[in-house]
Amino acid sequence: DSIAMLYVVPRVLMGILAVVDTFLVYKIADTRYNRRVAFVSATLFAVMPLTWFLRRIFLDSIALPFILLSILFAVYSTKSEVSINRNDNNKKVLLTLLSGLFLGLAIFTKMPVFTMIPLLVFIILKGNGKKSTNNDKDNNNSFSSSINNRHYNLKLLALWFIPVLLIPLIWPLF
Repeated sequence: DSIAMLYVVPRVLMGILAVVDTFLVYKIADTRYNRRVAFVSATLFAVMPLTWFLRRIFLDSIALPFILLSILFAVYSTKSEVSINRNDNNKKVLLTLLSGLFLGLAIFTKMPVFTMIPLLVFIILKGNGKKSTNNDKDNNNSFSSSINNRHYNLKLLALWFIPVLLIPLIWPLF
């Protein structure tokens, strides 16, 4: 009985993480697409035999919420539009930093997670690459706003890389 009780706490923790992971998959799909797609993707994530391997007591189950949170915050940052309002830009910077922070923690937990970097770079650059909605017909104005938008996206990407690189560098120091 005492040995069986030792496995209860990690199993309960893995069960809670499984529910959190399924909810994060739902929120990512809901934010990116719609509720119908989110429900189907979360249901498939919950019942697929491949994800059952993630429910075991491994570091993969601990790294997965960090990966999903990183993707969720990157998607949230692409949903907020670039505007003149300083609060919106601060929100976008904060969401981008949170995305980088959680990916850095995921890489710190499980090193092969660094393969998610191209996905998140794509989400940050492509998602923010929306053209601004100007009612002006002036091509020069839209061209200059497109260049400014690219510079802003590159600044966000550079800011995103700071925690992605610094957090895993803690490991050699440890």
